[in-house]
Amino acid sequence: MNTGSNVQPYLYGVNCRRENERWFEGGSAKGPGWEQTGHDPDVGTLSLWGDALENADLVRVEFEGGIVDEHVSEGAYLVVWWRVPVPQDGPRVTAFRIAGNWVPSAGVHLG
Repeated sequence: MNTGSNVQPYLYGVNCRRENERWFEGGSAKGPGWEQTGHDPDVGTLSLWGDALENADLVRVEFEGGIVDEHVSEGAYLVVWWRVPVPQDGPRVTAFRIAGNWVPSAGVHLG
């Protein structure tokens, strides 16, 4: 979520878990990561998020041999994997799509 303003955005993430039909806040951070979100200590939610390149409409992320393209909204991206074990090597941003062309990124990497 953006806890800043339109002029000066500040992205901040919060992991939540659901127990007995209620939501509870778990860990929170200024950056992406993995968080246990249930009773199983080996399974959790993995998130990768951040600021996109200017005018980008899609972000491309590689993780465990797969490629995910996700929409950019208001200059930021969010990619989430649910019920995954702690990754040995986290996901990484490989490109942004700007005006229909893929532009390689500097390699935002988690892990």
